[in-house]
Amino acid sequence: MSDRPSSCIRTRSRFHAGRTERCSWNLGCLLRQLQTLGKTDRDNIFAPVQSIGEILKVKQGTSELNIEQDISYSLKSALVKALANLSYRNKKNQNLAREMDIMAAILDCANLDARNPLIKEWSILAIRNLCEDNLENQKFVASLTKVGDAENSLITEYTAEGGTIRIRDGSTASQ
Repeated sequence: MSDRPSSCIRTRSRFHAGRTERCSWNLGCLLRQLQTLGKTDRDNIFAPVQSIGEILKVKQGTSELNIEQDISYSLKSALVKALANLSYRNKKNQNLAREMDIMAAILDCANLDARNPLIKEWSILAIRNLCEDNLENQKFVASLTKVGDAENSLITEYTAEGGTIRIRDGSTASQ
């Protein structure tokens, strides 16, 4: 048996819980601000790179962008990953994410972005964790309505032919 009174354990637990809430709040606010910066100026290091052509160039090393060397590389992915883990079975962090519009910022990250590898997948996991056993968050997601198709440069680069989608990188001749 421990010599410490149970109140010490309870206090430590409350302290730890308060730290995770503050951490979630800070990470969520940072994510929201980075999202805003990326939307206001498409040429800054926080703007997503969603063009298939540019992504191919980045992967081939022929891009003028040097995104893997930018300080922002993978930053939003890391934030969403941390928020996904902090919200796992944590009702306070789940509620905080809804109340502070962090859920909306995470939903906004559910796109391919060459600057943030796996951000789409981490966003899906984060939304799953935020909605697990949380009726209010589930209602929030259910209340979202489609106002139209999002502008997506990926879709405009696809050529739909006969029910299939072909991606052309420009290096092969058209058939």
